[in-house]
Amino acid sequence: MPVKLSDCEWFSKLYQKIYAVVNGRTKSRLPPPSEISVLLPSEVKVSHDMVYGTAFQDMPALWFREIPPDPIVFAHELIHLAKKDTTKVSEEEYAYNLACFVVFLARIDVMPRDILRLFEEPPSEEAILNAIEKVMGLKFNSIEEYFDFTGVIPYFAEYDLRARRVKRPTDIIALSSL
Repeated sequence: MPVKLSDCEWFSKLYQKIYAVVNGRTKSRLPPPSEISVLLPSEVKVSHDMVYGTAFQDMPALWFREIPPDPIVFAHELIHLAKKDTTKVSEEEYAYNLACFVVFLARIDVMPRDILRLFEEPPSEEAILNAIEKVMGLKFNSIEEYFDFTGVIPYFAEYDLRARRVKRPTDIIALSSL
């Protein structure tokens, strides 16, 4: 039997902050936690072992393979559940890329006005680097330099073993998915 998100014992501290980051301060993107159902792991059958969560916008409901869910999985599914005016990029790619950033912001208590507006207005590389500098206090000359620093090689990039750095593929469309 589904439980409301607001009644889940694990929905506190970091999870509430993640909800707040996705929901936004100026535009409520999500239903209130008292209106979101959380389905038990046994209530939904998924076709693949690598599926860790699902969002059902019409219910609204969330399902997670593990309770409590990993914070990044929770953020990812909230992004799917959120109302968006338009999607100029693949929502799955966007949720995949944005979930880690949402959790990072929640952990350091930064609550943006409306982080999901990036759906309507994909940022330029310069805007992304300015935001990283503002939040982290570190200046990077390129998105590749940032990924080198964090130790992350995103799916759209390649790693140059000789130069020991992330390099941009020639047919990059990656920034539109950030």
